[in-house]
Amino acid sequence: MGFSHTEINTGLKKYRKLKRRLNIRRIRSGITIIDDSYSANPHAVKSAIDVLSHIGKGSNKVAVLGSMTRLGAYRVKGHKEVGKYIVERDIQHLYTYGKDAQWIKDSAIEYGFPKQNAYHFTDKRALHYHLLRKIASESQTTILIKGSNKMKMGKTVQLLIKHK
Repeated sequence: MGFSHTEINTGLKKYRKLKRRLNIRRIRSGITIIDDSYSANPHAVKSAIDVLSHIGKGSNKVAVLGSMTRLGAYRVKGHKEVGKYIVERDIQHLYTYGKDAQWIKDSAIEYGFPKQNAYHFTDKRALHYHLLRKIASESQTTILIKGSNKMKMGKTVQLLIKHK
């Protein structure tokens, strides 16, 4: 493309990731958060789950997934596809938040995800309480937080970062 090595090097040094789009934060020894809380659709959620599966190798992997909005007629099927996909990856715990996200949890269980490791919430305070207890009791844990912007999953990320 005609860029010199110096120009490429300078560009890479100045590059900044977009906020809330696959940002990886180590909040304390052994606890990593993947913040992909800006938006969600079935394809993007599956891709983020792949990132969790890869980055979390050797650790306890937790998916915290909010409802996906603006799916129209694909609403139910899209959420169920994500639930099935969770089972195909080595994820140990699933937390879902929001009315439509219930389909993710139900589908995951239907396809073999351990029922005792799947939790659904419609109250964000309850979700936060359970997540804080989870990270307090775990050492090697990688947590993916993803959901449509309307679900305000970024607040969940901020809560976990604040409570190092």
